[in-house]
Amino acid sequence: MNRRAFSWTALCLAAVVSSSAPIAAQAETNFPTRTVRIISPFAAGGPTDSLLRIMVDKLKDKWKQTVIIENKPGAGTMVGTSYVARAQPDGYTIGYAIGALTINQAIRESVPYDLTRDFEYVTQCTYVSGYPLVANANFPANTLPELIALAKKSSPPLMFASPGPGTNGHMMGLLLARETGTQLQHVPYNGSAPALIDVLAGRVPLMFDVWISVKPYVDAGKLKVIALANTERMPGYNFPTIGETVPGAGMDSIQGFIAPAGTPKEIVDKIARDIGEVVNDPATAARIRPLGFAPVHSSPAQYKAKVMAEFEQWKRVSAETGLKLK
Repeated sequence: MNRRAFSWTALCLAAVVSSSAPIAAQAETNFPTRTVRIISPFAAGGPTDSLLRIMVDKLKDKWKQTVIIENKPGAGTMVGTSYVARAQPDGYTIGYAIGALTINQAIRESVPYDLTRDFEYVTQCTYVSGYPLVANANFPANTLPELIALAKKSSPPLMFASPGPGTNGHMMGLLLARETGTQLQHVPYNGSAPALIDVLAGRVPLMFDVWISVKPYVDAGKLKVIALANTERMPGYNFPTIGETVPGAGMDSIQGFIAPAGTPKEIVDKIARDIGEVVNDPATAARIRPLGFAPVHSSPAQYKAKVMAEFEQWKRVSAETGLKLK
């Protein structure tokens, strides 16, 4: 290459390098410039939908743009989640993810996306603040050690209800049985409400459920809390966690935002920061907590690490129990 050609090439390369930084900065500071869609994998209504609407109201004010929730329920959240995986990776379509994101990948034979390659992990924003194992008021055990002792000598096995196969309640029951060397018989229902009815009636003695659903019955003495599935005690209450008796057994049901793989890092980081400012706002937190969620903020890397750790946990449960769903 002669000197003139080399100089021209170097000039072109310098121009490319110098122009790339302003483009990245512009993507970070100007986003968004049009409507942002948040894909919810649930039907409208319920605590999670209410949580999203609180955050959307704040994001509208922060971004000075329209932010809409599109509800795409079905297949245990896989319909909405697969829609996010196929969306344009520009930040204008992001998704909301719960524990089903990792459970589905761990236990199902066919999932229309891959956790490791189809998403950018934006930020964790909440976790379920209270997820207790409750028992009918007449159940003979009052503590987790008492329940474990009872389960070890019970024949047939003690039964526990859940909203259905592959739900948090089902997986936590399997995890508890595996970690304690006991047998627990899963009784699946079509949703939390009918499962809770049978636990209240004493037809099935045990169930994992969210605190916001069981609190009125605990307060009325119709249910009792054996222990919390959470890794830490619930603020304001003295319920022990399962992990205090069985180290390593627990879950927090983390929730957060995902984006299609290939979404620019500058945009992912900006969305993460902006959502963090929303959930860290005391007024927002005061509206979120009564729904049964604890606000939290994480970096994209921190959120991804938590998702992958949760995925590995459920993979181990699936492998050791033989649980596989189509």
